[in-house]
Amino acid sequence: MTLSPEALGWIERQVGGRVVDIRQQARWRPHYFITLDQGGGKQAKILARGERAGEPIAKGTMMDVYGHAREARIVEALQGHGLKIAKYYGYSAEFGIFLSDQVEGTNLLAEAPDDATRVAVMKQYYEELAKLHSIDVETMTLGGDIKIPRTAEEIAFAGKYHWTAAAFEHAKGRIKPEPLLNLGMWWLRNNVPQGERKVCFLQGDTGPGQFMYAEGQVTALIDWELAHIGDPMLDLGVGRMRNMLYPAGSLREPIAHYEKVSGRPIDWQALSFYSVGSMLLTPIGVAGDVQHPTAQVSSTIARFGWYITLCRGLCDALAEALDIEVEAPDLPDLPHGRNSSMAGFLAEYLEINCRSLARGDQETDYIETAIAVAKGLKLESEVGKALLEDDLDDMARLLGKRPSDRDEGYALLDAMVDHDAQDILVEFVKVFSRIERRREFLCGPMFIEQAAAPFERLLPASAV
Repeated sequence: MTLSPEALGWIERQVGGRVVDIRQQARWRPHYFITLDQGGGKQAKILARGERAGEPIAKGTMMDVYGHAREARIVEALQGHGLKIAKYYGYSAEFGIFLSDQVEGTNLLAEAPDDATRVAVMKQYYEELAKLHSIDVETMTLGGDIKIPRTAEEIAFAGKYHWTAAAFEHAKGRIKPEPLLNLGMWWLRNNVPQGERKVCFLQGDTGPGQFMYAEGQVTALIDWELAHIGDPMLDLGVGRMRNMLYPAGSLREPIAHYEKVSGRPIDWQALSFYSVGSMLLTPIGVAGDVQHPTAQVSSTIARFGWYITLCRGLCDALAEALDIEVEAPDLPDLPHGRNSSMAGFLAEYLEINCRSLARGDQETDYIETAIAVAKGLKLESEVGKALLEDDLDDMARLLGKRPSDRDEGYALLDAMVDHDAQDILVEFVKVFSRIERRREFLCGPMFIEQAAAPFERLLPASAV
């Protein structure tokens, strides 16, 4: 996406001033940092967020709902509630642009000077979540699809999960079986938190990376695309998920701080439920893209990383909910020495002959992505077959026979989930914990958009 002269004209009228500088952020979705000269030595620094371009998901039912128009409506409604949030300037349906202030600082906690700063910043962020959760949703006028859920099921599956799960079910006949994801959906349906439930406004995509900070102080909560009304424990559960992808250290102290400043005790069973749900949400949303990758989808490499790490996280969150321990598989040492495949040659060729050709952040991102994929293919060619044999041996523990290949094993396991989920639940989680750890090892070279941190078990014994 590029900003047309007409779009720039709209930005100038909306903010006031003349555009004098435009810088595109190097990432898989279009963000532009824009400077406007407002005369008299004054400048305005604006963030223009564009719609996801060239991605099939943008034309699906879920993204028809969760677009910039909805996010703009939310950010506008949250102005004046005492939250640290960017100033809102407007939204253009014609240009697909959402305008807000550029917020001071960074959203990368890895750049914090030390662990003490990270803890302090995270505690401030959880204070902001407590403020958000205290807003009386009955008094907010949001319109559209943003409704107040009433029943336990409506609360549990409010927001993006409803649309993503429906899309996954609809796609089942067109993609290969995903038995782990099928089991996760079964578990959620059978473990909905009951009783009287508080509902509040949620950030929805919560945790590290979703706020800005500078000099040890939170400056703004960002990214309201998935905001909705639901159980406050959902925001805390999603934070645990994002802490695996963008690690900020232990969440034990920030969650305890949230409990203190909010004045409400943590509902550990509900938090466990939403932890499982948050691990599951992205994998069911991108399973088809991972099975059928295409360069036409700009976020494909990011989706691979999210999918693989969170499938492992789903196993870990289920193990926590079931109060079981999982056994890590034996993994090979990373191979060293001369290339033994053309995939290895390709990775080396890209590093030596192509990396230096990049002329800017965007081209660097393209080349680094190609290098990462080549390195993943190299590792697969060297140890993939041996790890597949281990996976098939593990599947035999559940099936009673060894499948001939992964597709046969997954199809048989998927059928078992449909008929005997409760009976196989514990052993299934143990087996797939091993399988997913092997897959994460194989795809490790492609994790250039995020980390793959361990899942932090938090539930006290009394909550299990």
